[in-house]
Formats: sequence, structure tokens, C-alpha cells
Amino acid sequence: MVNVNLLKAAIVEAGYNQAKLSAAMKWAPNTTSAKVNGRSEITLCEARCLCEILNIHNAERRNEIFFAKNISN
Repeated sequence: MVNVNLLKAAIVEAGYNQAKLSAAMKWAPNTTSAKVNGRSEITLCEARCLCEILNIHNAERRNEIFFAKNISN
């Protein structure tokens, strides 16, 4: 389960917004919104790409964002 708040923070910290992230990931804006807001699942491959784009290289940080436990949206 994705920690939505940490993912949104990582997007902002990397200088992205949802529109820029959509372009970088080659996702439709609606897809980006659904994934960032926890309404659609992020695959492992997508998480890897997001980590590269958002410069998330710390394993602990990746785990906090993409492998969160019991995070309410």
C-alpha cells in the first residue's frame, strides 16, 4: 500500500506536479491522479520508475512510500 502523503511530498520535493509527472511517466492525467491519490495500484515497475524520476534512492524512503502498512487515504 502506498503512503499517499509521502508520495505527494516526494513529488513536490523533486520539483514536479501531477502534470509534469504524467508526462514523465507517460500516463494520462487521470491515471496519475488515481495512482497518486491511492485510488489505483502502483506496480513494482512503476514504483521503480517513480523512484528514478523523483530521485528517491534511499531504500528506507522507498519502503516508507511504496510499502506502507495500514495507511488511510
